[in-house]
Amino acid sequence: MDVTNHSDKTWFDMAGAFHSDTLHVVERYSLTDADTLRYEVTIEDPKSFTRPWKISMPIYRQKEMKRVPEYACQAEAEEASGDFTRDPHTWYPKGKSEQTTTAAAPPIRRATDGKPNLGGYYSPQAPGANYGLEEHKEGFGFPEGPGFIIDPPDKKLPMQDWAKAEQQDRMGPERGYEDPMAHCFASGVPRSMYTSSFQILQRPGYVVFFFERMAHRIIPLDGRSHVPDHVRLWHGDSVGHWEGNTLVVETTNFNGKSWLNEVGEIVSYAETVVERFTPVDRNTINYQATVTDPLVYTRP
Repeated sequence: MDVTNHSDKTWFDMAGAFHSDTLHVVERYSLTDADTLRYEVTIEDPKSFTRPWKISMPIYRQKEMKRVPEYACQAEAEEASGDFTRDPHTWYPKGKSEQTTTAAAPPIRRATDGKPNLGGYYSPQAPGANYGLEEHKEGFGFPEGPGFIIDPPDKKLPMQDWAKAEQQDRMGPERGYEDPMAHCFASGVPRSMYTSSFQILQRPGYVVFFFERMAHRIIPLDGRSHVPDHVRLWHGDSVGHWEGNTLVVETTNFNGKSWLNEVGEIVSYAETVVERFTPVDRNTINYQATVTDPLVYTRP
């Protein structure tokens, strides 16, 4: 793999080994036996290094893993070490829509099985959603946003009183770094769909989302049940099915630690999300999400 066009804002490691925007990476993945890859990478960056250099390491197939972990950076270690204070309102306790219709329009892409082909690279068109899902004016550090709530009719989040107070408290500058995304944790659902660009990879039986912010979602389409209730994840557990041209995804089993955006709008471990992905042409998907969380909201 030949990789160019890097940003100069990333590091090679936590010790601060850096590179410039002229970084050129050539990666080689060689299968050495049935369960081992030899990974070799050649680094060339004339602005940072006097000559090219190379690293090599084995990569082993993890046969015992049932799913790909969702953690990024040192997130798992930070969580295990208790860097976040337990929130009794939203965290999972210890021990324990309307269908979008599309008018006859440009043809959509289809897979070999006749289902819509959602595969490709996408950028969400949701300006300001990461700073408030309701319509809001520009504030200090937050751009204005047109609002993206279509139900309830007043286009307001139907928060319970305690949640309103908690959300206002989260907006204080002293709590700004409590946003889990500031610690490289997965952003949760539906937040992952409006905070960064992403790639959809579609294969028989699965749809996979790869997000720019070092996260992913794997959505099986084979009719399986959700994982056991005690399994709790940042992105929850998703299962999907097709309703005509619409991919419907139901997600449960959240851990209650994520925020909906930088202003601290709230979801808890009781959250359930039903998402609808409807292609309207070859390059556009209409996205709707219905969020139900009886611990936080008075209604979906």
